[in-house]
Amino acid sequence: MGILFFTVPSNVNEGTYSIMIKLEVENSQSTGWEDLGTYQTNTYKHASFSSPLTYQNFTTETNPSFDVSTVSDVVDPFATNVLASGILQNNSDIYSIQAVADAFDWVRGHIAYVYDTQDHWQPPSQTPSWRTGDCKDQAILMASLIDQMGGDARVNIINEHAFATVYIGDNGTNLTNVQRAISSHYGTDVPVYFLKGPTGYWLVVDTTGFPYAGGLPTLSGPVVNDPSHSWSFDSSRWLIEIDTRGLR
Repeated sequence: MGILFFTVPSNVNEGTYSIMIKLEVENSQSTGWEDLGTYQTNTYKHASFSSPLTYQNFTTETNPSFDVSTVSDVVDPFATNVLASGILQNNSDIYSIQAVADAFDWVRGHIAYVYDTQDHWQPPSQTPSWRTGDCKDQAILMASLIDQMGGDARVNIINEHAFATVYIGDNGTNLTNVQRAISSHYGTDVPVYFLKGPTGYWLVVDTTGFPYAGGLPTLSGPVVNDPSHSWSFDSSRWLIEIDTRGLR
């Protein structure tokens, strides 16, 4: 559910590792916690070590005409009506962060990532049927689901990647409520990441990134030694934001 950080000598670029976990579980049948002992993987895995990310300044452009035209040719919230209605029914027909997380889980669990060498933007009517799609196709599907359920979504484009975000308000106090809702949905505390702009905060919902709604998008990472969960793109100095509501 996250990234594991550890220190290595500055002149070491690769190596092997194993993971050791000490488990304590709350026992619902009694008070207190039960010590389950220590578990360690039996095999060692190879890893390439990377330097910590530093914050990368990037320019942001919202709704440039060329990119809006490209996205509007494929985005179609009505094509996701049946799927969105089913997700809402599981949430008492109420649009919420929990519903967004359910939509995220459905896309991540049912749509296999397939790299597209032709740069084809697949409409959301095809992706659930084909059960495959690259980052652009999954971002379009997520945005269409969110729009159909009653939220406001964006498709965000960076160098070599695309991902969806969902608007959660212009009040910073909403961040705590979203964090609690996400943690409640997954049954554990997880760091949640946003993009912030003039209109407010947009929750990251990249189904090709971290395995939970609100996790970091692909081609990004946290800025270490920062308790506020700051993060940065690792390969892009620009971001294009496309508002999808109203394109169809």
